[in-house]
Amino acid sequence: MVLYSPIVQSIVPRPIVHAEWSVALVDSKSTGRLRLGNHDMIGGLGNPLDAINAVSQYFNLVAAKTSKLKTTSAPPQCDLSKAVMPTLPGLPAPAAGSRLRHVAVGRGTQNYTCDGNAESKPKAVGAVATLFNVTCMAAMYPDVTGKVPGMAVHFNLDAANRLGPAMLPVSGHHFFTAAGVPFFDLGDEGQIPCAKNASVDAPSTATIGQRGEVAVAWLRLLATKDATNGLGEVFRVSTAGGSPPKTCQDLNGPFQVEYAADREHRPRFCLKNVSLGVVADWRRVTAPAHYVLDEPVSPLDAVPIAHELINKYIGVQPNIESFHFEWICGGELASGRHQRAQHILPAPFLASPMAMTRRAMTSCGRDDTLLRLPHVKNLSLKNCWVAPHVLLQVLRSYALCSLERVEFEGVSLSVMPWTAGHGSSIDLFNLGDTNISLHLFRLGFQPPLAQPSWLSWAGLIEHFSPSVKVRHVLDQGESHSTKLNRAEDRRKILERLRKIIPDALALPDEAALYRIKSLTFKSCGYVNLDHRAFSLRGMVPLRHISPFSCATTALEFTRYMQDCKEPLMGRIVPFAMLNDMAPFRDVFHMVMGWEGVYDSQIKSAALLDGCGKVDIGRFSGTLTSWDVDADTGGQVQSAAGS
Repeated sequence: MVLYSPIVQSIVPRPIVHAEWSVALVDSKSTGRLRLGNHDMIGGLGNPLDAINAVSQYFNLVAAKTSKLKTTSAPPQCDLSKAVMPTLPGLPAPAAGSRLRHVAVGRGTQNYTCDGNAESKPKAVGAVATLFNVTCMAAMYPDVTGKVPGMAVHFNLDAANRLGPAMLPVSGHHFFTAAGVPFFDLGDEGQIPCAKNASVDAPSTATIGQRGEVAVAWLRLLATKDATNGLGEVFRVSTAGGSPPKTCQDLNGPFQVEYAADREHRPRFCLKNVSLGVVADWRRVTAPAHYVLDEPVSPLDAVPIAHELINKYIGVQPNIESFHFEWICGGELASGRHQRAQHILPAPFLASPMAMTRRAMTSCGRDDTLLRLPHVKNLSLKNCWVAPHVLLQVLRSYALCSLERVEFEGVSLSVMPWTAGHGSSIDLFNLGDTNISLHLFRLGFQPPLAQPSWLSWAGLIEHFSPSVKVRHVLDQGESHSTKLNRAEDRRKILERLRKIIPDALALPDEAALYRIKSLTFKSCGYVNLDHRAFSLRGMVPLRHISPFSCATTALEFTRYMQDCKEPLMGRIVPFAMLNDMAPFRDVFHMVMGWEGVYDSQIKSAALLDGCGKVDIGRFSGTLTSWDVDADTGGQVQSAAGS
């Protein structure tokens, strides 16, 4: 049995054999009874020589593997990706996207019955088998695994929890229910009621049974809806023995024929769309003897937990095409002036919130802490913040894999983290043509269109846009030399970006390989953080980054409210960055504010909380890939920005 799972567990079986089994002897005093060490085979064998050959092939192969292992520098690894399932023409392949979960050898009986008519054929009425775990054997020694059924079928069945001389742990049991449904009970791995989907005769070279019975057919069985733990299909392969006689001559009523077989089980994770909303804990309440203890808990503690959950159990599932994540904690849509527009948690792209303060990213595929979603086509995030260099590297890696559609609601960027000697946040923000010095903050100022900073919303949208680009608009009508000069300026900026983003010079070429077809934004903008690595000074007037951007909290209620002063929990910045203004206005056609984005009830609720201006600086819109017009052959946008 071979079992595929999203999480590979290294279950190492006990030693396969003992040295005493390396020699096979025939006892001349017993009629066809084969003896190996202390284990007797069932007497009356139809062909003792075939039994000796099957068993000796197994032990010879084990001996060869053992000898080779002595010369290796490290023990073999239980890497299930190296396990190979035997196949035959006509046997369907495993379902696309299924993953190896478990491999076992089933040792038991095929059950038949006869109706008393000597000319009729025996009728199959089920099977019973003990399943032995050979998962890691299949991963490390797939050729040895294929020999186990042919060896095991020749040993006594009376030792129910022993597979001949191969000391392997029991995985579970196989039987038929009273309703005639094949059932596999794998304990903690899951239970699988199933139905036959395909059948192929075993190859002529398959090992025969104790009395010369040919091997039973290889099968594919599909799990029913009652299967647990995501198990989806079972394959019975590498069978040995088990077939009934051709007729019922000399047989009447039920009888059994011993057999052994590899069985393969595969999970079927049925969900394609997964949404995960996480309520972060603020306190821990316990009740020791005679009193209640109420301890504050940082909501940031939920970030590594969410990261691990997504990384280990969602990101590895190839069937999950759409994934939505949101924090149910603070943000611009939170109720009450103690929560609204503040207490925003970082997106769980990194294993630790403090990792957002790193000034440089690691190369794609080399950062073990980066959230991996290689199979997700549609990614949706809500109510979180992220550092711009992290978002650039994350979307870059996803877009090179499967990502096609991005939807952000209430997602905010911070500025770039900085440390002394590495430039201020404003210097790092100015990785473009736009100058965002404070003297430009004057009423009614409309900056001209310029290449936006890479580390801003406009710069990120510029890079990942599936259609319109700022650089294309700037180059329209310009001379060839001007275009070359601008291209050189962009290259110089990428040289500076290399200090933050690995392989930054490859970004323009990679963009042509991205699969992204749609970018959708709803009330996105920027956050302010109290952490020393993030500073908006020089970019936003101080009155817009004060801790109380909304109306002053009602002091009489403050002592009753949960409080959190974590420096990595963000607050909405109700201000539009000058770097973004012209690209949003002239190229991406973003809508600023909540007009036409949220209904009047949401806006009224914010007003009642004293946050009537929380939508200032928030933008919404959609960019989609170009389609070819069927009539003109020209390019048209499949959906305009909104």
